[in-house]
Amino acid sequence: MEELRPGFFGNNFARHSAALLTEDWEAAEATLVPIGQLPFPFAKSAEAGFRSNLAIYRGRMQEALTHALAGVASWENAGTSRAQTHLNLASAYIELEEPEKVLEHTRQARLDAPGSNPDLVAHGFEVIAHQQLGQERRADLTLEELVRRAEPIPGPLLDNFIGLLRGFLAHERGDVTTAVSHLEAAAEDLSHLDGAEARTRYYLGEAYLAAGRPEDAREQLEAVTQLAGTRIYSPVEFIHSFFLLGQAYERLGSRDQAVRSYERFVGYWGDGDLKPDDVAHAKAFLAGP
Repeated sequence: MEELRPGFFGNNFARHSAALLTEDWEAAEATLVPIGQLPFPFAKSAEAGFRSNLAIYRGRMQEALTHALAGVASWENAGTSRAQTHLNLASAYIELEEPEKVLEHTRQARLDAPGSNPDLVAHGFEVIAHQQLGQERRADLTLEELVRRAEPIPGPLLDNFIGLLRGFLAHERGDVTTAVSHLEAAAEDLSHLDGAEARTRYYLGEAYLAAGRPEDAREQLEAVTQLAGTRIYSPVEFIHSFFLLGQAYERLGSRDQAVRSYERFVGYWGDGDLKPDDVAHAKAFLAGP
């Protein structure tokens, strides 16, 4: 990389991505200070975001939140960039099931960049937060409002996002059949979804498991773990897919493959604070006969 374009600022990002793909954590860490020192307004935010993802790889969500907050603080003024850092925090709090914190950061994202893509995504995250709070009617109304806002903005990404939200609501309410239907529709054409492909396959795989379709779940989740972009930008979906694969293989009676999946999962999050019940299940399975 350096030989081809000596001094090019993008070399730092390429090195970081390569280190993540080979799981050379020391090399990945070494790229971060140079990224943060780049003479661009996004440099400190990018460094904080990458540090947050590295913490997630270790299962340390509280540490990841500290870095994500630093990303917010790196932007002095409102705008889409600061709004995106608030979305990063909201996404983390969704995983931690802390909906009040989700709403705190989605509201700030929407104030920072009204009418922008982060505004629309924050609106969708509010659907999830209201459902997590048990406010089903408010979640439905919030989704209906988002659908109305999306009508004049045609495009596969927004349609996919709304489909995922519908699937999420149905799954959370125990209607697995409807959840699968929404998520299958969202996954009909993944060729235009770019970074949303991993998220779509992940949620669909999770729904297939709940619907008693472990082979279908296995197919979706294996695909998630093979996507390079997932490993770089979506560590939660990448790592937790190994736990869900372990679940799928257990139900398929494939103990050796379940062991390999759980070992991979525990290798990332075994000593962290993320998904403690799932970590305990994986460790118990690995300790068994």
